[in-house]
Amino acid sequence: MEMGTSATPQQQAAEHVAELLNQARSLARDHGSAPTARTLPESTRHILSVIRRHRLYPDTSPDAPPATVSLTVESAHNYIAQTFNADPRRVTDAALVLAIADACYKIADRELDDDTRAELHTAAQAARAATRAKVTVKDPEPVPPPKWNTAFIIALAAVVAVATTTWLVSPDLFAGDKTDDKTVLDCLDGTKTGEIIQDPASIFRDEQAEMIQPTLDFDIMNGSARYLSHRGPKYYWGRAGSDDHDPHSGGIRLTWKTADGPWHECRNTLPKTERGYVRTPAVPTVIGGRSVTLRVCLWRDTPYTEKCTTDLT
Repeated sequence: MEMGTSATPQQQAAEHVAELLNQARSLARDHGSAPTARTLPESTRHILSVIRRHRLYPDTSPDAPPATVSLTVESAHNYIAQTFNADPRRVTDAALVLAIADACYKIADRELDDDTRAELHTAAQAARAATRAKVTVKDPEPVPPPKWNTAFIIALAAVVAVATTTWLVSPDLFAGDKTDDKTVLDCLDGTKTGEIIQDPASIFRDEQAEMIQPTLDFDIMNGSARYLSHRGPKYYWGRAGSDDHDPHSGGIRLTWKTADGPWHECRNTLPKTERGYVRTPAVPTVIGGRSVTLRVCLWRDTPYTEKCTTDLT
């Protein structure tokens, strides 16, 4: 996977892990076999089944860090896909990275050698360190105080007094754009099995869906929000791609919430090497009997730019 020279250190580290994992996935695709004709050797569900069968995750050694995800839930194949797509929440879990690679090698009927294992572990640790790194900002050189005249000081004091009074009366006037709740939950949190469709392409065809206008296209990024009814409710999902002549990495995310609940985020990253489209899970307009509000956003990594829909219902 080619990484942009202007990508942040965090993005570069995450994409390096994903690049190594996708090399292992290629082995599974080229040399592996699947239990059924309808299953691809390199599919995330097949990889997950191998991890479960061989108990590759979590790491049960005494000094191992705690698992970051549960691979026993029905939607756990999502975590595998997120790792392949350089999701920083996943590629920083060295045990998960190694488990996925090990499974790919087993599918290809090969052993994960020590050198490759060490390279993957080092890359995951580097991604973790990059994610945790803090930017150090050098304090500016002190500037000599200006020479104020008396009239200016009196005028400035009057302005400060007015501003302070306004703040005390209504501090939210200076609070900026506030969200309902700063807590953002995982896409599936609080939902029942099957309420959210993890792979919309398995059920919906993009060309049959209604596309929200205007689209989310900007520059070399292509994106849209789409919806289609399925067994009653209307389902929304987002789709993202990048122009072939000047590919850029980015992604698409769908956020949703019920009336008084927190936002949930369903995202899918778009690697620079992806020449097709990536999609978010498809979310219905009713979850648990409650109406849902949604937003879909397309973003580009470098330089970072984002474009979102208005609230959708």
